[in-house]
Amino acid sequence: MKFAKRQAVFHSGEPASRFYEVLDGTLMLFTVLPDGRRQILEIIPRGWVCGFATDGAYDGSCEALTDATLMSYSRAEMEADDPVRSRLLHRAEDQLCVLHDQALTLGRKDAEERLATFLMRFLPGKAIQHCRNLKGPSAKSLVHIPMSRTEIADYLGLTVETVSRTITALADKGIVQVGSRRGDMFVNDICQLCLLARNCSEETDP
Repeated sequence: MKFAKRQAVFHSGEPASRFYEVLDGTLMLFTVLPDGRRQILEIIPRGWVCGFATDGAYDGSCEALTDATLMSYSRAEMEADDPVRSRLLHRAEDQLCVLHDQALTLGRKDAEERLATFLMRFLPGKAIQHCRNLKGPSAKSLVHIPMSRTEIADYLGLTVETVSRTITALADKGIVQVGSRRGDMFVNDICQLCLLARNCSEETDP
């Protein structure tokens, strides 16, 4: 299934008859509180799964942050096909671990630590616990964040003003640099970003 940028995949409360696996692109899962406030629950990159349910209904709304290609599975298909069920189960386990980290981020980290943790999510193979040996020429990266600062704030439990101030603070420290294209950000020091996110130790292997 093909979805255009900002197109809805499903809405909160709809019958959860299908799961979706992201083959390409990035999705966003969110909920809107009765007073109109929005909380972004999960950013769903390529390889992840969405469409989990509470009492048979989707527990949040989902939209494409970028153009996206999804594989759609009916619940009946998943129950009947052991290989599919096994693969989706492993994907779900990986995602639950990230959600545990998100709970830690919201509950115990300050604004800089939250933003650093968020940016590490966009560095494939780097956002791991106790990573080592990142210093050197390869310790830089260009990342593209397909979210507005308002959406980043909603995801991190911060205000837009705090997100902007924090990005400026990280830029002043030389850790990041905002790119000329909207959503682009240069990470100038992955090691320092990782340390700030509390993913790794300052010690390195000999």
